Amino acid sequence: VELSDPATGLDRRERLRELRTKRRVVLLFGSELQLQEALSAAAPYRRRFVQSQTILVPVPLGGDQDDAQRACEAALGSRSEVRNARKWLASAVSPGSWCAYLDKLLEDRELEDSRSVWVALNYRGRVLGSNFGCPIWDELFAALPPTNGLLSTEPGQADASGAAAEVLAAQAEFYRALLSGDEVAMQRLFLPVDDPELSFNMQVGENGRDTNLSAWDVVLAERNRPELVIAGQDVTVRNGGSATTTCIEHPVLGPTLLATQVWELSTPTASSEGSDRAVPLWKLKSHRTIPYAPKVEARVALRCDHRGCICFGKQFNAMR
Repeated sequence: VELSDPATGLDRRERLRELRTKRRVVLLFGSELQLQEALSAAAPYRRRFVQSQTILVPVPLGGDQDDAQRACEAALGSRSEVRNARKWLASAVSPGSWCAYLDKLLEDRELEDSRSVWVALNYRGRVLGSNFGCPIWDELFAALPPTNGLLSTEPGQADASGAAAEVLAAQAEFYRALLSGDEVAMQRLFLPVDDPELSFNMQVGENGRDTNLSAWDVVLAERNRPELVIAGQDVTVRNGGSATTTCIEHPVLGPTLLATQVWELSTPTASSEGSDRAVPLWKLKSHRTIPYAPKVEARVALRCDHRGCICFGKQFNAMR
């Protein structure tokens, strides 16, 4: 693979076995469009790749490295952004050899040409997990935790401006509402859109009342709401009015958590000051957390939308 040297910033080539004990590796195999989709979903976790000492290697199944380059540029926005991502985004040298490695890895499984595949390797170069489709990135990072504890003083993204700064301000307002128990503010932040993953895992008793969903009035009650600080806030904004924020939650008790929020740009008909000028607002679609700490095995994940929160078993399923 070709990757950036963390000390010099210069590109260098290394064999996979030379990365053992130094880097974990996530391989993405797919078409140009499939790689673009997975890379776009991975981009919000750019800080977490660095914290987890993990590199991402997109491998075009057709064997044309130009497909991977175009996918990277489309997912990250420009060639310069791809260059900025070299701390965690590597290039596959001789993609055909990588495809042969995939064939050997999955020789006992049926691989349809239309399906993408991801493979995660640990520090010893052994397969930690793999599956078809796009990884559930936060759950994968829970299986690739940082080797050292994370600091509660880690600064957030310092160069945010424009829409990125607006989204980070919305993230800060979410945590203010969460920690102060401000139910009205929380209702204003969320879009009234059901999260499919939460809906799939929601259970309702025969009486129509018993449920594993904790509504926001329960979550925000003084006896229930969390005590924590956040650090390492980051944001990626995409064309079309969507954004994703991540941060590390440091609770008073328990391990650190990787938190992800998905946002959508909403334009009301008038500003809060009563003028006729529309004011763009970033609305929250979903909030999710999962344990992300050294030597901690994440068994459950928290998922929230406008209805409340559910805690359930994580979906990460390693193919051995």
